[in-house]
Amino acid sequence: MLISVPLAWDNPLLEQQWNEVEDVNYRDSQYGRTPLFWAAENNQIEMIKFLLESNVDVDARDVEGRIPLFWAARNNHYLVVKILLQRNAHVNARDHHGHTALFWTAEDNQVNAMQPLFK
Repeated sequence: MLISVPLAWDNPLLEQQWNEVEDVNYRDSQYGRTPLFWAAENNQIEMIKFLLESNVDVDARDVEGRIPLFWAARNNHYLVVKILLQRNAHVNARDHHGHTALFWTAEDNQVNAMQPLFK
């Protein structure tokens, strides 16, 4: 099943890779990230919902050991953080440096995304 990804990317190569994805847990070759990482980082709510309904691994790890929740939190995407936590994203997951999503929100002063991490 090919997945049509209706996202507006500035990078044509990334858009091409997304349009060729056949598996929702596909990992890119550079960062080891799945489509959920990119959707979470870029606040793509509808794509996130689609991926979650398609049984994407909510706690997949990239080459740094980070999960999509980290990228949503680091970019201050409150609703994405909330959605991922509702789907049981591991709130206390640590990357290869021992950092959590809460660390990244504090490091980057992302107060909105920090709130759901405390509940």
